[in-house]
Amino acid sequence: MKPWIFSSEHAARVALISLVACIYAGSVLINNHFIFFWAEDEPYRYWFYPPAGLRLLLMMLLGLPAAIGIGVASATIYVSPIVPEITDHARAMVLGFTESLAVYGALLLYGHLTGIRHPWTKLIWKHIPMIAALSSLSAAIFSNMVRIVLELGETSTLKRDVTLNLIGDSLGSIFFLALLILARKSYLAYQKT
Repeated sequence: MKPWIFSSEHAARVALISLVACIYAGSVLINNHFIFFWAEDEPYRYWFYPPAGLRLLLMMLLGLPAAIGIGVASATIYVSPIVPEITDHARAMVLGFTESLAVYGALLLYGHLTGIRHPWTKLIWKHIPMIAALSSLSAAIFSNMVRIVLELGETSTLKRDVTLNLIGDSLGSIFFLALLILARKSYLAYQKT
């Protein structure tokens, strides 16, 4: 029997989305202010960004509820005093949900093209860099294009911004997912002894 939070009840869905939002927002804030703050090249552009791996993992495991929770978390961070240039709630919501839905769409596209999708039983090591790159590219392109439309970015720096987001998100995703796979293999090896 699966836990209540994974049931189809309305209250359970709201609880799951809220939990995902809290976990993701916390990981972003901890990453950006305490752990990998040194990897920031310019605001919102990191050379190494592990929360992108958590975002990807949550969406791989939980699907659309995770995408919604991550969109809520991102929008909340964007409208907070941490990001002073975004004062409009509507812009924050559009930008937050653009990023999360871009990653979710990339996962759906990857699953459609390769046949490898939830519950990810056919997933092997070689798929991780491809999934990480595709989801990172999708998030980088869509979020930076939306920034330009919302007058929060410039077309003159679009290529550089997309490149930085792609590199940071890809490296962070590969690192995070590889770490989880190694932890799982170590746990399984430990169980056998």
